[in-house]
Amino acid sequence: MKRALKHVQRRKTYKITVIGSSVAGATAATFMHRNGHQVRVLEKVVNPIKKGAGFMIQPIGLNVIRMLDQELLEKCVQTSSTLTRLYGEDVNNRFNPVLDLHYQDLRSDYFALGIDRGWLYLELQKVLKKHGVVAEYGVEALKLTKLPNGEVQVTTNDPDKDWCCDIVVLATGSLQPIPELMNMDISRKVNKYPYGAHWGLIEVPKEDQPSYYETYPPHELYNQYCGSRYMFGLMHTGVGKSTVFWSTNLSKKTEHMDNLNEFKQFVLSKTPKAKKALQYIHSLDQLTLASYADTHMKGFNTVQNNHPIVFIGDCAHAMSPQLGQGANLALYDAYKLSEALKQIGSRDEILKSYSNSRKKHIRYYQITSKMLTPLFQSEFGWSLFRNIFLGLGNQLSGFVYKQSLLSLVGLKSRLFNTSKEFDQILKNK
Repeated sequence: MKRALKHVQRRKTYKITVIGSSVAGATAATFMHRNGHQVRVLEKVVNPIKKGAGFMIQPIGLNVIRMLDQELLEKCVQTSSTLTRLYGEDVNNRFNPVLDLHYQDLRSDYFALGIDRGWLYLELQKVLKKHGVVAEYGVEALKLTKLPNGEVQVTTNDPDKDWCCDIVVLATGSLQPIPELMNMDISRKVNKYPYGAHWGLIEVPKEDQPSYYETYPPHELYNQYCGSRYMFGLMHTGVGKSTVFWSTNLSKKTEHMDNLNEFKQFVLSKTPKAKKALQYIHSLDQLTLASYADTHMKGFNTVQNNHPIVFIGDCAHAMSPQLGQGANLALYDAYKLSEALKQIGSRDEILKSYSNSRKKHIRYYQITSKMLTPLFQSEFGWSLFRNIFLGLGNQLSGFVYKQSLLSLVGLKSRLFNTSKEFDQILKNK
């Protein structure tokens, strides 16, 4: 009996460095620390601050937050806006609406949250501290070197913080100079999109909120398009708070941006439904220009060539925001990585297993996002095709409507169906 027990394999624990305390990084670090691994988070920002516009957390992402920290989920629901409908219309389209998707048509308890990105970032830093994760701020990883014994040496801007670990998790975002960090044969390409958006946060006084919510219903994400060249969007992120965005061609980023009144008049000439929201933009300083990029890893492999380096979140698969999936894929990456590390086997086998488990999900959303982006942001006039395919398709075909909903909530990994993994999520109440 004793001899047999000697051959029983036990789950290993690893020394893990997480570079970047982003949504993906902080979530992965917390999960892995809770599972017994020795985790260090390196964040080059000295003092994390509340920064950024709002984004959507879809049902799949909310489920990960629930598993991460129930108290955080409750705070998110209390602080943010519950969204149950995505509505989009084209000012020139007789087939309106282009999009009219109701979460509860898929499942009665489904909804998304419109949430302040900066608020969630700071809350995740608190979660790291609450669970006892070592997080070092103001420490920037400068170089990763794979050693002959299989470990990775992490060189930082502070020699006292340098160390060797078994696994490195990169969660630094899409535009970080990863090739300068590593001298390894890893294929990762970042292609910037020609379009971006001006983002702004607005606050609506309490006395104005009744009329404001008549124009923009409180549980709805609203978009108005003018062909495929111009788009106004509004997403609620809390009581009296919204994120607004104005799509723009980056080569024309200064178009009507020298004068606030001229900018407002230009926006209204293309998307008149923006009028109410524009009343609460008092300065061009309220708007921030954001660019988008498509980050692609060869073969959709987030772990390559048996290196103990794992790419998660936008660092692995950034895409345009048309499907609203960035934060959700990041959260799910973090959860799936922590689950993979519970397996018994060699480190390389476990990391390869993780990469394979994420491949189909990532591939579907990256390809779909790349195909849909020109329909909403381009100079090529694809709006007629968009309006017919999405507008009429969703109105006339229950199958098309259901596939659109599944894509929206983050549960697609195949073109015409969901995987067994996501089928199970749909069945679980």
